[in-house]
Amino acid sequence: MPSDNPTYGYLLKLLSFGLYGPCTQSFSLGATLSERQWYKLLEEAEKQTLTGIIFPAISCLPESEMPSVSVLATWLAMANRDSTRYHEMSKVLARLVEIFESRGFHPVLQKGHAAARFYHKPELRACGDIDLWFPDKEREGADDLIRSMGIKVIHTPDNGSCYAVNGIETEHHSMLIEVHNPFHAGLLGKMCDTYPSQRVQLPAGVSVNVPSPIVELLMMNVHILKHCLGVGIGMRQFCDYSNAWRRLVTYGEGNVDLGRYINLCKRLGILQWTRVLHRFINRYIPVPDGDAVDSIPGYANDMAVERIFDLVCDGGNFGKFSPGRRAGRRRNRAQRKLHTMSAFINNRSFVSQLVPFEAFWTFSRLLLGQIH
Repeated sequence: MPSDNPTYGYLLKLLSFGLYGPCTQSFSLGATLSERQWYKLLEEAEKQTLTGIIFPAISCLPESEMPSVSVLATWLAMANRDSTRYHEMSKVLARLVEIFESRGFHPVLQKGHAAARFYHKPELRACGDIDLWFPDKEREGADDLIRSMGIKVIHTPDNGSCYAVNGIETEHHSMLIEVHNPFHAGLLGKMCDTYPSQRVQLPAGVSVNVPSPIVELLMMNVHILKHCLGVGIGMRQFCDYSNAWRRLVTYGEGNVDLGRYINLCKRLGILQWTRVLHRFINRYIPVPDGDAVDSIPGYANDMAVERIFDLVCDGGNFGKFSPGRRAGRRRNRAQRKLHTMSAFINNRSFVSQLVPFEAFWTFSRLLLGQIH
């Protein structure tokens, strides 16, 4: 169990001081770790893709608690790797946006690379791929445009598509907020009209459209839910949501009304889940002086909070380190699909209880996607 693993206590303490801005105050881990313990901590940080985010916090430790030069050099190399990839991805993103917009398409940047702008040092947030959403029926045309450039495009089970440019994977999505309950389709469409996307300048100098603040928070919220229902989730996605909340809500940069956000969560059937999400963040990755996000009024299931923490620690980034996923690499395609569906049925019942209708429709969509 993660609660029996002292490494996670150290990891979370470093994360709280490294995540929310420049580390200006010294703090103590409460222990002097051996080199072996530091490498174990680094291993867990890598498992959660938090290596770069945590690195600046190490400099705020007292000299007696600092790791060895060997550990620092290894950690720095990994942080530099994340920074290099961030800038490589920014170049690919800028080129893709230019290509699509010159042909009349309207791509909107989602998730990871967009979320990096909420960090004190965006380049230290490890980025996996580029996620682009296209309104209406533009996605198929965008796929065709990429194919016309001689690039292979693969369809994904969630009715999206993916391809690689200069080693950077890009995904095209047809849903901005991944709520699969068909009875909410009208509300989702109305939200996109009421809260249109906005143009931002990313730290790397890329000008791109992103969702409106309230839609972006809902998108991150539901994205975490989707992976908790599926094969797993890592701590980095909770960090994204927490940083976005502080910038857009706490500091008022997005003019997001808390009451309106809660109302939309209720109408989408994810209010109970959102209470748990906020309780999870405030318990495991608080700011050094208190809560990171607003508490959502009402009962938050503490057992679900603890189960999610177990899920995060056991599986790491998108569940890639769970025993089932590791074994799955040796399975054939049909066996991997079966494992994905089994994970949803057997291991995520506690999340399903929070969002029963959304869980049903998510699984139905997953089943159809895995069959094809």
